[in-house]
Amino acid sequence: YKPLMIASCLTLFVGVVLLAQIGPDTSINQLNWRLLLVGIGLGPAQSLFSIAVQNAAPIHQLGIATSSSQFFRQIGSTVGIAVFGTLLTHNLVHELPARLPQFPGATSEKIDLGHMQARAMNPGSLRIEIEHGLKARGMHADEAMVTAISNRIERGIKEGFSASIVSMLHGALWIVGLGFLVTLFVPVLPLRGTGPMSPATSPAKKTEAT
Repeated sequence: YKPLMIASCLTLFVGVVLLAQIGPDTSINQLNWRLLLVGIGLGPAQSLFSIAVQNAAPIHQLGIATSSSQFFRQIGSTVGIAVFGTLLTHNLVHELPARLPQFPGATSEKIDLGHMQARAMNPGSLRIEIEHGLKARGMHADEAMVTAISNRIERGIKEGFSASIVSMLHGALWIVGLGFLVTLFVPVLPLRGTGPMSPATSPAKKTEAT
């Protein structure tokens, strides 16, 4: 199982490296095959590490080893989501204001990440906001002007999100690299197959009881 574990970690590392190269012009298809590569690298490793743990533990401690592995995996997932979520939020708070242009009719407001995401996913609502902002200031909401401002803001939002995600993925590369190094030191133990049957369920014991 160790060669498969090493191959999975290498695939995961390459996938994260390629995923860290996305930008505001990355298409959905370009993103999907990168995510597919990350999934191919991450998926087998999850079950292979469980096999390695179960194979190394004594039969009478198999349940303890399996539950401990699952427990620490869930703890790692929870902490990882919290850490990387904090990094992403921190990056967005700094990247979005630096990349969003100031436009006529805009009101000064604190960056709302949920609002920014909604704007990126629904460009039509952004045009309506710009038109209302221009009219509120007594300015003519010319179609060409609204389109130009909307395109600039959409571009700034995409650049801010992509730069923040890429910066977060650069931090993830260190963790993936560390995981690969740890995998190199996983001991190679022969698979023991099925364990011995307990006395209570062995055929000889049942025959004697009969």
